[in-house]
Amino acid sequence: MKAAGFRSLGITAESASDSVLEKLEKGFNAAKVRKVAERVEKHGIKALWIFLVGGPGETRLTLEETLTFAKWRLLRGDAVYLTVGLRIYPGTTLHRIAISEGVVPANSTLLDPTFYFSSELKFATTVARLKQFAADHPRFMFSADSRSMVLPYLTRAASVLHLPRPHWQYMGLFQRVARAIG
Repeated sequence: MKAAGFRSLGITAESASDSVLEKLEKGFNAAKVRKVAERVEKHGIKALWIFLVGGPGETRLTLEETLTFAKWRLLRGDAVYLTVGLRIYPGTTLHRIAISEGVVPANSTLLDPTFYFSSELKFATTVARLKQFAADHPRFMFSADSRSMVLPYLTRAASVLHLPRPHWQYMGLFQRVARAIG
């Protein structure tokens, strides 16, 4: 990939916890995610790591496992984006689990977006934990984060200024500017 000109990657690992990855039937484990991170870094490619929080089996402990991985990558210069809650799509492992847990009825078309959030977590507590984590890590973003109102404008400004892509590599700077403005 490096020889082909890749400078960065978006890697959707979904979790850095074995138990969550296993429940979602991902076919890989946290050790594999770590190995990929090391391999990508070895070749000088930065990554935007994408995780989903609140899936089947997600607990405070599994969330902390993912945040530990995220911190490791953030300290190495990568960025992390985390979605709170998982959208349920028909015919997926998550759909099957959601039906078995009574989250959605078996006959639901899921045409209206429907989300799964682990009953082992409290949404407000989870968002509070993520905000606490984000306060220490400017290149950490998450879907339920309200501090990002200025970020779309900064991203557009990066395009207008023709800053090299990907623009997520400037997220730390964008977050500092957003805090200074807000």
